[in-house]
Amino acid sequence: MFEISTLLAITGLLALGAAQIWYSIPLIIAVSLVWGATRHERLTEIITQSIRSLIWVLTFMGIIFALIFCAGYLQ
Repeated sequence: MFEISTLLAITGLLALGAAQIWYSIPLIIAVSLVWGATRHERLTEIITQSIRSLIWVLTFMGIIFALIFCAGYLQ
């Protein structure tokens, strides 16, 4: 299905992009906490809203990633 050189190239590209993806984790957490804090005053409600928005953002990013990955695979 895939040649060894193709797998090595994909692994190399993923390694280069993996370093940059770590910057999104604190950003997503901060945005989720601020979003929850602007909506509610109680700590339990803030945390609940933050977890919901965190899941929403990660799901949205996953869908976009899957679309881009499939579009690149079809080329």
